[in-house]
Amino acid sequence: MKRYVNGGWAVESALDPSDNSYVGVVGGGIATLASASTVDFGSVTQANVTITGSTTIDGFGSSAPIGVVKFLTFGAALTLTHSSSLKIPGGYPITTAADDLATVTHLGSGAWKVMHYTRASGVPIDVSAVGKIEYGMFEQVPALHQAGYGQALSRSAYPAFLAKVTRAQNGTRTSGNATLTGVVNTDGLGAGMPVEGTGIGAGCTIASVSSSSITLNSSSCVTSSGTATMTVFLTGYGSGGTTGTVGVPDCRGRVMAGRDLIESPANRLTSTYFGANATIFNVTGSSSESHQISTANLPPYTPSGSIAVGTNVGNPINPIFTTPGGASPFSAPAGSAYGSLPIAISATFTGTPQGGTNTPLRTVQPTLIAQCVVRVVP
Repeated sequence: MKRYVNGGWAVESALDPSDNSYVGVVGGGIATLASASTVDFGSVTQANVTITGSTTIDGFGSSAPIGVVKFLTFGAALTLTHSSSLKIPGGYPITTAADDLATVTHLGSGAWKVMHYTRASGVPIDVSAVGKIEYGMFEQVPALHQAGYGQALSRSAYPAFLAKVTRAQNGTRTSGNATLTGVVNTDGLGAGMPVEGTGIGAGCTIASVSSSSITLNSSSCVTSSGTATMTVFLTGYGSGGTTGTVGVPDCRGRVMAGRDLIESPANRLTSTYFGANATIFNVTGSSSESHQISTANLPPYTPSGSIAVGTNVGNPINPIFTTPGGASPFSAPAGSAYGSLPIAISATFTGTPQGGTNTPLRTVQPTLIAQCVVRVVP
């Protein structure tokens, strides 16, 4: 079906007479709109819209018809803010890049929903991937990732990562008492993790945990009584961080092991040899690549043999001594024999170290070195 316009025929739609199916044409050119807090899609009729500029976008206005679909191409980096006016998959803001693509639908009353989003880099939006540690032959740190060296990241810049490495739940406080009770889930929590919340002072950390309580490092940490949400930072604030940051795991020179579970422990890594509690998030075990051998490391061994001290004269049970005349301890004539005098013979000896240089034992497993990165953006 065509319409004659301006000296030419424009295709409006298609009709298949075999089954009476009707196909409308989506397109009609490409519109260009500048980024702004509200980009009014109702101001253009074209389905394809290029967004220019780098201003943060909070919504697309309410003047477009309900159900209208727009296909977007972004010209530069900007932020799409997640809200009731602009619903984004995963619930976190998206930072665009040049040539990123999106499909949005107007739900009515100015509420828009991002139906699909495709990055020009090909990396999909994946909230579940945030927080994952990856090892690879990366010549440069990949987009959406940070190198894992224990650094501090801004909470406002990385909201998805902040949500992944913190645990928020209710706890009951008693002013001046370091213990927070009524905590439903303490699995994986451990000493040193920062705790924040109503009635909890700045700089307070976990000292110990039980199945239903958390004890902070000081009774002065709890400044009021009541029940409220408290947030535990599993990876801390990061090196040099503050209450405005969140820490990235430090995976330099480390391999990873699966965390043990309190409800179903395997006990393959124990504090005796691992050097830490393997049920706690982000905990690190022994940092030594070698071990100095000690007596306790040697297997039990009982030596055997004999030591000969001089030569007895006469009966070996009651040896015969012939004394020199007048010599101590006997004052007797020379040649006097004392065959029945019992004696005790003892001997000491000092061994001589044999070979070796006391070199530590190597304990490093066969290891391949790769770049370690952490996904911090959906």
